[in-house]
Amino acid sequence: MKKHLISTVLICCSFLMFSQEKEHNHILEAQEWGSEFFTFPIHFAKEIPYTGYEEAVFPTGWSKEDSPEFWSYVFAWKIEASAPVTIEDFEINLQYYFDGLLDIQNRKNGFTILETRASIVKDKEYIEGDHYIGSIYLYESRYTKKMMTLYTQAEQHYCKKNKETTIIFRFSPKTFDAEIWNSLQTVTLNNHSCN
Repeated sequence: MKKHLISTVLICCSFLMFSQEKEHNHILEAQEWGSEFFTFPIHFAKEIPYTGYEEAVFPTGWSKEDSPEFWSYVFAWKIEASAPVTIEDFEINLQYYFDGLLDIQNRKNGFTILETRASIVKDKEYIEGDHYIGSIYLYESRYTKKMMTLYTQAEQHYCKKNKETTIIFRFSPKTFDAEIWNSLQTVTLNNHSCN
């Protein structure tokens, strides 16, 4: 009886592990960085109207204020899309995302906290492809409890055949000339071919 029960539990665990891996294939290649997956609608930002999932990856120092990696990380969205996502959609959905992630509504507690503001433009350094740069001004509620600017780079890989798009976002409070951006650039898309 015990052996039968253990076998059943192991089979169930194997099935669950396989189905999770199948549901959340890695979007990003990131050496030795921690990762998390979120399925849309994301529980902390249900206003974002996408179907698909996100993978976020973090260097070891991202949560340490004295680290050059503080708040520097990468996430990618693999979502259904009948057309490429627009700059306006980037801005509004990043605002929803960070307001939800940092729980702005529940942290106001009688004093004024500005809601997140995102500003994204086409990156003119790239002649081909959909590349963007910008900044996100937000209330950092976890560590500093202050307003903070996150600089961002983004690239979009739209697949008309599959009606999906993959967007990779890189973030850091450090300006684009800082060394951390070299590390963020080492995180690449696992497979963005349009098959």
